[in-house]
Amino acid sequence: MHILDIDVPSGTLDGWRDIFVFPFEPLYFTPDDFALTESLPVSPRTRSTDLNFADAYWTYHVPAIATHMALVDPETLRTHPECARIMGVQKALGRNQLYAVDFVVQVLGSIPEPRDVFETDDGPCFALRHDVWHSLSKEDQNHWLKAFIEQEREKCLSGSLKEEAWEQIEQKCSPWVRELAGTFATQSGPNCFATTLSALARDRQTFEATKDLWLHPEPFFQQLQDWQYQPEAFDAVNLPDHSALVFQDGSGKAQHACLHLTGGLVLNKDAQGWFAPRQIRTLDSLLQSWLHPDWTLQVYQHV
Repeated sequence: MHILDIDVPSGTLDGWRDIFVFPFEPLYFTPDDFALTESLPVSPRTRSTDLNFADAYWTYHVPAIATHMALVDPETLRTHPECARIMGVQKALGRNQLYAVDFVVQVLGSIPEPRDVFETDDGPCFALRHDVWHSLSKEDQNHWLKAFIEQEREKCLSGSLKEEAWEQIEQKCSPWVRELAGTFATQSGPNCFATTLSALARDRQTFEATKDLWLHPEPFFQQLQDWQYQPEAFDAVNLPDHSALVFQDGSGKAQHACLHLTGGLVLNKDAQGWFAPRQIRTLDSLLQSWLHPDWTLQVYQHV
């Protein structure tokens, strides 16, 4: 299957189907919502150490005002007398696996479980649950995954680079950078810092050891320094080829990184989620989505 003009192996799709929806879904509650929690296994909120679970439900998007949570199986939730109101709270808090009914109908042609539809201020929504997900055919699951990933994401532009440009990139960056571009990770974890650093690796062992990491900024910057990459001010007109770009927030903290290949094309991975590809896109589109007000951009060039 091709997603965003990237060929996704069938084995990767098989893995995604397994980690897309979990048997017990998280429900979040603020102190004002405790009246809805009767008979639910509510406890103080804890952070999941499973990145696939966190990405499945966007748990990091749920604000801190939701101080408590419960892990609930599908049937317990469906039969709860306050199910509709509980799901409205999840939608308001930004939890994932809640879809506009129109999206579901567009993907599947119908709603697979009417009991999982609930009303919101934005219209009717459908909560995708583990039992329903695994009742779908493999074909329907693949269609859903494709529609989910391609929402508001650009196609990969790997094909726009000519062979001569690729050869220059492989010589100046990593000999395996083309192998990385236009791929998806099989699971959550690999982030922007790992993608950028592995695309500069000069030996195969470092490339393999880095590309699938959830890498923190500190080792990222240390390795750039060890490889003799030095920071300089960003100049969009004279942006050097084969340079690492680091987006910093208003406090100077690194929030994102990518690799400028050549001609205003960058190798970029937007997030650690499996659904965020290592894709080639234009620098202009990246600046629109990542260079927020009061953020700055630093260039790291080999010296």
